[in-house]
Amino acid sequence: MKKISLFNLMLAAAVTVLAGCSESSSGGATASITAADLAGTWVDDCENDTSSSSIETTIVISGNTIELTTNVYDVQNCAASPTMTFNESWTFTLGGSCPLDGTVAGFTTGTQFDAEVTASDFPGRAGTMTYDCIVLSAYRLYVGDEDADPAKDGSSADKRPVTLYVEPLIRV
Repeated sequence: MKKISLFNLMLAAAVTVLAGCSESSSGGATASITAADLAGTWVDDCENDTSSSSIETTIVISGNTIELTTNVYDVQNCAASPTMTFNESWTFTLGGSCPLDGTVAGFTTGTQFDAEVTASDFPGRAGTMTYDCIVLSAYRLYVGDEDADPAKDGSSADKRPVTLYVEPLIRV
């Protein structure tokens, strides 16, 4: 299992928050995503680090805002009380369609998702922009994997990821 980067996980979780794709490119994906489609609480499964720690992310979307909470545990499987909790607030806009490589669930088209950090427990993060391509399929929200290709790291609109994370966020 690859080592989890807290920053990358938080960024991916936030970006993972919006998505869309045409019916022809994936079974059951929402063709036109709105902020109302994304409203609610989304969770990322507990992920174990290569050491003895684990991490879990919860995202709450309301209107065009995102509240992101990341809990870090000093044990595997998020099996205790978190030892650290980090919070970030984001605003986002949804745009047109964006291409995907089809490697995850056959999705070849997603929805542009641009997000800005408005408040963060991490100094210097406010104002950071992320550009992503997301897919919403039923209760699953797929976000771009900015680590899959350094040339597609989400740091600008022309560098949106074209590969999705395999594991989606789940609506609860």
